[in-house]
Amino acid sequence: MIILGFWLGGLYARLNAGRSFAQSIGRMVDDSYRFRSIFKRHDAVMMLLDAKSGEILDANDSAQRFYGYDHATLTAMRISEINTQVDSTLKQSLSQARQREKNCFIFEHRLKNGESRQVEVHSSPITVGNARLLFSVIHDVSERLEVERKLMLNAKIFEQSSEGVLITDAQGAIVAVNGGFSAITGYQEEDVVGAMPSILNSGRHDAHFFAEMWQQIHQEGHWKGEIWNRRKDGIVYPQLLSISVVKDDAGDVVNYIGVFSDITQLKDSEKN
Repeated sequence: MIILGFWLGGLYARLNAGRSFAQSIGRMVDDSYRFRSIFKRHDAVMMLLDAKSGEILDANDSAQRFYGYDHATLTAMRISEINTQVDSTLKQSLSQARQREKNCFIFEHRLKNGESRQVEVHSSPITVGNARLLFSVIHDVSERLEVERKLMLNAKIFEQSSEGVLITDAQGAIVAVNGGFSAITGYQEEDVVGAMPSILNSGRHDAHFFAEMWQQIHQEGHWKGEIWNRRKDGIVYPQLLSISVVKDDAGDVVNYIGVFSDITQLKDSEKN
């Protein structure tokens, strides 16, 4: 951090061109050159900002590639021209970073081509002379946040669905069920986790039925059909069941997912 402070003197010179300050920085030219080389060539997007105004004082090569602007253009901009936050909110964020109240932020940054990206910014305040600067490391987390959003959505669908959902591991042991499963079968999650789905077996289907079902699952990756299962209270009822295979990137099975609904009323109406 000491080396960084001396290297930043070159930036502070833009704010204070005093000869004595420049001479003191010159004594550390070898160390500052080495640090600047690391900053310039580092794969991470890095920028130095004026902590109050948000003026971009320096940006490394990765920042230029990421944002699409050359060095001269970037260092003539303020962070508000990239950050899509309203001015009042952005000023608050700069203040939080400057006061060390918060050093990690999620922002939306706009690139030169008009595309917006979600970024995670780690900003630390640095004092050089009388200037207060922010050293910021920026990571593009757009894909990660999209995955997290989809996972949250899927989790809500999983839990709120009126259909029963059962997930097993590759060996067939139950690892999770949803509220719909409990409402239909009468089993709570703690009753079935670690057990095999055969706990629901009604005894109405022979070995040939299950052999054909699993043959299709292994060959085609899914199966759908009607099946009779047994609730916790012992009542046998008809289900419309769909089973799908989940595989990893190597093609190995990691989970089986069963989704089912109680079709008792449908069967009763067919009889009538």
